Amino acid sequence: MENIAKAAACPTHVISTIRKISTILTVTVWLLSCKSGTNPVPEPMPEPEDVTLEVSASEYQFEADRQLAFTVSVKSNRPVTATSSQEWCTAEIVGGKTADNLKISVSENIRIDRRTATVTVTAEDSEKPATFTIKISQQGVRPILSIEEGAVYVTGERQEFTVRVAANFSPVAFVLPPWISLKSPDNPENGGIYTFVADGLPAAVELRKDSLTVKAANPDVTAAVSIPVVQTDVTSLNVMSYNIYLASGSLLNWSNRRDALLKFIRLADVDILGTQETEYTQHDFLKRNLTEYAAYGVGRNDGKTDGEHNTIFYKKGRFTEHGHGTFWLNQTPDAPGKGWDAGYPRIASWVILEDKLSGKRIFAVNTHIDHIGSEAQKNSIPLLMERISALHGDLPVVLTGDFNMPPSNGNIRYVTDASAGHYSLLHAKAIAETPAEGNVGTYHALTDADPGIGALIDFIFVDENIRVLRYAVSPPRFESQFLSDHSAVTAKIEIR
Repeated sequence: MENIAKAAACPTHVISTIRKISTILTVTVWLLSCKSGTNPVPEPMPEPEDVTLEVSASEYQFEADRQLAFTVSVKSNRPVTATSSQEWCTAEIVGGKTADNLKISVSENIRIDRRTATVTVTAEDSEKPATFTIKISQQGVRPILSIEEGAVYVTGERQEFTVRVAANFSPVAFVLPPWISLKSPDNPENGGIYTFVADGLPAAVELRKDSLTVKAANPDVTAAVSIPVVQTDVTSLNVMSYNIYLASGSLLNWSNRRDALLKFIRLADVDILGTQETEYTQHDFLKRNLTEYAAYGVGRNDGKTDGEHNTIFYKKGRFTEHGHGTFWLNQTPDAPGKGWDAGYPRIASWVILEDKLSGKRIFAVNTHIDHIGSEAQKNSIPLLMERISALHGDLPVVLTGDFNMPPSNGNIRYVTDASAGHYSLLHAKAIAETPAEGNVGTYHALTDADPGIGALIDFIFVDENIRVLRYAVSPPRFESQFLSDHSAVTAKIEIR
């Protein structure tokens, strides 16, 4: 007590005493705790968890011609990110933080070259991130190459001509006959318009034919297309009239004969072709597949696509069109509808064509006269002739068609009767300089025998400005096959 009193009297001693007592108590408590075992030794800190990353795909290939996307499964114990090495390929993480899906998308490849990209998936970690690489490849598109002109026609003089080339690649190269040279050496991106020069015909040569070929300049790209090049001092034209029998008819299957019809037309080397009973499916098929030809024709029921077309096909390399039209053989020729007692609406379609060789123009008309109504037949012919007279101006005229009447019929005689004072034409068969070839009749009704003059109902008429060099009726069959229940009529003509 005495010592405590002293300490109270001296603050320094009090503090020192308190510290000693505190130390003694602390040591005592520690010893007691060790003896009883109630305070275990502290455990060490756990080791960091390894980064895990699982990706379900390491490589993927895309088609070229469309935008596509696919999803890859990704599992990780860390947040995941993804990046792509190319702009055309995008990578996006969708889903949760540690169990994600990776969405990879590619845009359409418009070039023919295959392209590649790398997508890198990363599991984030401050010390050592985990990465996974996915290889992406996309095919190039199929090389496409075309020439707008179906053929080139030039006269015997030295002259320039142009060719329009379309391609989805560049550059292109040309393979030319020795008498043709490329004037414009520039090579536009993905084709373009090229100018060529054709040398003049040698003396005593009236005609020469060759081909102009365009191809890929890169030998690894397999694309080439050719067109014929014709140089001539002879300006004759091949004209054909052909009732091709409607596609919906039960006598002949259209799909079984359409390819043979293409071959028949090409082998005949027709410059101007008038077809009858041409339903829209046939009009469209021929127009798409006879790539060297342009076509004009409308449906007789609505002036658009419904019903028979009297289509006129013409070689677009040989001719330039300067107008076309259609009128109806009825009491209101400018509006669709049946005329008089006709079984169907009937039309006549026409085009004005300029021959690139001669520079001369021609008025081509194609029609199909009704087969039922006698009044319709009687009134359609004068209407047809009056309209041609009013429309052709001073241009030479070629009229093709199925008239459903033989030459002896008075309505057909009206067409060729110059003495009656009305506008008239000449039957190509009657004025041909070479005797007529083939059968006499044209409506053979799927028989091989010549049906005779009574079945001559398909005609080519011309005016006095046209010279007929040859006239012919084709055989009923082509390569052992009936293409129609009619035969084609052809005439080789020359504009005077």
